[in-house]
Amino acid sequence: MSNRRLQNIIHGYMDVLRNVFRVAFFSVIIAAAGISISFPLWFWATRSRKSFNVFVLAVLSALLFLLLIRSVHHSVLNSISGGTPPRSAALQPILKVGRVLLTLMLIYTALYLFAAHSLLLSAPFAICAILLIGLINFPPKSR
Repeated sequence: MSNRRLQNIIHGYMDVLRNVFRVAFFSVIIAAAGISISFPLWFWATRSRKSFNVFVLAVLSALLFLLLIRSVHHSVLNSISGGTPPRSAALQPILKVGRVLLTLMLIYTALYLFAAHSLLLSAPFAICAILLIGLINFPPKSR
């Protein structure tokens, strides 16, 4: 076997080992970051459930509020360039979020009543939720 061929083989194995060590190194870094983030949250969630739930709901509410503000902002900017009044353009995302929240509340109410063994009471809520889902996903055509 020639010296050049042996060097190519050794170089190939070194590249493979370098890639394996790189993957192992990044795996350890990612695992350490995951543990350092999730362990305190898990500890907090198991020790003080009420404060953790309030914190999570506050963060989710703030995120929902920021997404709504962003959607309204983009809608108003698009309406200015499109020629529609900004007030009606700002109202559209708010109405859509309202429909989604109403649908979630109807689904929750229907499931709660169904779990309480009241099929007769849960049926109207389920039907309303199905109609609202249809309205959200398939809005009427504007004329």
